[in-house]
Amino acid sequence: MIAYKVVYHKRNKYSSAFIGGFAKVTYLKEKENFPPDWLAEKGYGICCFETLRQAKRFAITNNTPIIWKVKGTKIPLQPHANMIELEEERKITTSKFLFPKGTIMLKSVTFIEEIT
Repeated sequence: MIAYKVVYHKRNKYSSAFIGGFAKVTYLKEKENFPPDWLAEKGYGICCFETLRQAKRFAITNNTPIIWKVKGTKIPLQPHANMIELEEERKITTSKFLFPKGTIMLKSVTFIEEIT
C-alpha cells in the first residue's frame, strides 16, 4: 500500500521523526527499511500516515518538513508505547497517549518519492 512517512533529514541521512534511542530507524532511500528486530518481534512496524494531508499536519506541528511517499504492507496498529521506556530500555509498556489521526503501521517501507 501507499502511505506517507514523516522523517528528519540530517547529514544525508533520514531518521524517525518522533522516536530515538533503541527504537530509532535510519532510512535508506534505495533499500527496504524495517523497524528494529526487537520491535518487529513484538508486532511493531514503521508508523506512517494514510494520507498526505495527515502527514503534513503532523510534520507542521512537529517542525519536521520532510515527507516521503512510501510503499509497504500494512500490519495491525499496536498500542502506543511509553516513549522513554521504548527509547532507553527496549521495554514496551502501554501509554495513555494515542497516535495522531491517520497513523498506520507498515511492516517495512520503501521510499518512492520525496514530497517536501
